[in-house]
Amino acid sequence: MRQIADLEKIQGALQKRVNNPVTLAFLFGPQTIQKAVEKTSSLTVIPLFPLATPLSEAMKKEVKKYAREKKITFIKSFYDHPLFLKALASFGFHTKEYDAILFSFHGMPLSTVAQKCPNYEKECRFIQKEVSRLLGLDRKKTYLAYQSKFGYGKWTEPSLKDLQDKLYAEGKRKFLIFSPSFIGENLETLYEIKKMGNNKDIRWDLVPNVAASPICIDLLQTLSKDAETCKE
Repeated sequence: MRQIADLEKIQGALQKRVNNPVTLAFLFGPQTIQKAVEKTSSLTVIPLFPLATPLSEAMKKEVKKYAREKKITFIKSFYDHPLFLKALASFGFHTKEYDAILFSFHGMPLSTVAQKCPNYEKECRFIQKEVSRLLGLDRKKTYLAYQSKFGYGKWTEPSLKDLQDKLYAEGKRKFLIFSPSFIGENLETLYEIKKMGNNKDIRWDLVPNVAASPICIDLLQTLSKDAETCKE
């Protein structure tokens, strides 16, 4: 699977810069958190999603479950880290060629936002604002949206589909999209964005994830040094 292979490349590159072993671990996947924590007496945990979400808390809970007597260092969310923002802005697209620049984040039920991550939408807007500043974007051409809604209930808005329909009706056809919710590629996000581009007169260009930037390794190395110790 290409997504895991890309993460393994990051793992290998980071390992060359730090003395301690670097291990990938997944909530759901081939290398479980349980297996990862068995290999060490202390550990630093870096989430591969920059925003504070219920996934972060689920990861933290799972680590504590299997590392009860070990020293655990958890990395906070890093959506506002200068190296993360610099990596997002590092891919060299000619932004003036596009009718609209979209920042699409993983959607979330409003009930979850209210109960578990009340600053989520504010953090998404911060990323949009800062990357736009770094790239010198015309703010009138930048938009924020959310994708990956499923089930019922109210979710964060606008949805990527609704925003595209609105912009299409205004005559816009060329879109550049940032999807910063994950360090690496997310299949769900790729699938949804691919569906959006099925209309043959629409051009969608997707900015690579942070994992594709050399700055990603600088970011992870810095995070590992600046971690906040959390022994609970």
